[in-house]
Parts: sequence; structure tokens; C-alpha cells
Amino acid sequence: MINEKNLYEKKLKMAFDKWADSYEIEVVHKLKKRGYSYEDLASTIVCKSEYKQGMKLLELGTGTGVLGGEVYKLCEADITGFDISKKMLQEAAKKNIYKNLINGNAESLPFGNQSFDIIYTGFMLHSVLDQYKALSEMKRVKTDNGKIILVDLFPLNSDIAKISRVHSEKYEYGAPSNYLLTEQLEEVIGSTGLTIYGQGQLGEDREYIHYYYIIA
Repeated sequence: MINEKNLYEKKLKMAFDKWADSYEIEVVHKLKKRGYSYEDLASTIVCKSEYKQGMKLLELGTGTGVLGGEVYKLCEADITGFDISKKMLQEAAKKNIYKNLINGNAESLPFGNQSFDIIYTGFMLHSVLDQYKALSEMKRVKTDNGKIILVDLFPLNSDIAKISRVHSEKYEYGAPSNYLLTEQLEEVIGSTGLTIYGQGQLGEDREYIHYYYIIA
């Protein structure tokens, strides 16, 4: 019998595998409509993480590598990519920028303790069922002085949050979702023992805002 977690993960994989062929065209356009770009987002990640040459990076929710490609242009860093969708990773591999590409679930990362200096993720966390586990895993695999740059979209209010699954089913090829309000995510971050050192909005206001956190 398939339990809730396994069913959620199965639906997620199917949705993002289905989306892989058109993903990059769609998401680049969506950011432009918001008034910023993946180049801008990559610049925010590199600057806010205080990247220095030789640091090891982990990108969670690699997708087709659209964000990783822009990060690499800025610093030619050692980037490991991680995604739940094998088809997304196949597309990302074509960019030839990742040291490794690994398929798996962010709630259980297959890396040793303190493996990465910088962990960043763009628009992935709302797709994770147990965000506490995912953040705890990020904490485990980052170095003591490492940083997590978390970028996602958040409902503006609780009324929108209540119907958020409809949003992801419509715009993310039927993917299930677990949207939190910013204040809810901040509580989850605090419960893991991580600390928020900075935060801010990206692009224009909509029903779902694009927001980033600098965490250590």
C-alpha cells in the first residue's frame, strides 16, 4: 500500500518529468514578467552567500540548470546539482557546468556532514512535503561557516495559502505542493536551529511573492 509520503513523491516526480522539456522557456519568461531575471537571481545568490574562490556549492532543485548556469557564469564554481526529477537532470547535464548531478529527495541528502560551503535553492522548497527535514539536512551538510540561500514563492495571505495546491497543479504540471507563508517558514527555520541573517523580496508583488532568505 502506498503511503502519503510515497504517493506525494511519485506525483512530484511525474509532474517534473513531464515539465522538463518546456521548463526553461516557461520559467525564464515568468521571471521577466516579474521584473527581474535568472541573471539577477544568480547575482543575488553569489553576492549574499559571499562566495570565495574554491568554495563548494550545492544546488537543490536543479531543474534544467537554468539558475545553475547563471551562477556558474559569475564564479565558475564547483557545483553539485540535486533534483527529484531524472528528466530535469538529463536536461541540466547538457549545460556541462555541474561537477555532479544526483537524483533524490531533499528530505534525505546523500552527502556527508559539512560537505558544502554554500547551499542554494530556487523555487524548490514549496514542493517539499517535510520542509523541516529538508532544512535540517541542509544544516547537516553545510560547513560551520557555510550559508544557505533559499529562494521561493510564498502566498501573500492565509486565504491564498488555503488554495495553493490549485496554483501548483495549474502552473507546475499537476505537482503537489506544500506552500507556507513567510512567517510559517521562518518558524520552521528557527526550529531547526538555523538563523536568518537577511531576507528580501525579488520582483513585483503578485498573489505569490518571490522572496529570499540568507540562513546560517
